[in-house]
Amino acid sequence: APWPNPTSGPASLSFALPKSAHVRVAVLDLSGRMVRQLADRSFAPGRHGLTWDGLDATGRVAAPGLYFVRLSADGQERVARLSRLR
Repeated sequence: APWPNPTSGPASLSFALPKSAHVRVAVLDLSGRMVRQLADRSFAPGRHGLTWDGLDATGRVAAPGLYFVRLSADGQERVARLSRLR
């Protein structure tokens, strides 16, 4: 789950993999549109962390509101909510 949540600055995301896998992590808006791709690459087994700095794909500060963080790996998908303040 993203932390801190809600946030007005960066949010940290952590995940663990039992084996090597190609991982995609994206921040989506309420409509399901991609705001920012955080990862699209292979990761080794173990714990990993990523940070969303609150910026969209063009480098602008994302608007306040509710976002979804979608992690896809090894045929599975997890989605967490993230509230962005200010």
